[in-house]
Amino acid sequence: MKLTPCILLLTCIVAVKSFDNYVGISAGKVLIHSSNERAPAIAFNKSVKLFFYTIPAVPATFGRVIQGIQVYDLTKSAATSRIVYGGLGYNHVTIRFESDYGRPVNYNVFIYI
Repeated sequence: MKLTPCILLLTCIVAVKSFDNYVGISAGKVLIHSSNERAPAIAFNKSVKLFFYTIPAVPATFGRVIQGIQVYDLTKSAATSRIVYGGLGYNHVTIRFESDYGRPVNYNVFIYI
């Protein structure tokens, strides 16, 4: 009888694994881009979205490269993100977002130079 409340408590606990990414250094750097990237949920499948960014070709950013990238998963699910092209040391980046099954893609992206 005393074991029943413990079992009930254990069945109510849900573990959530979130995959936020931090690449490079953002402390003391200039934030050049921030956005919220979204894609709708697809039933029984993973949603995928590609994010492209290139540093604008203006005199203030001439010769500058990306020094930091922060990506935050706002759904707090098992969604993933990864850099597939460019990134640190380049003036462009392509990031691939993939949601958990049946969940939407919802990420905040911050890029520093």
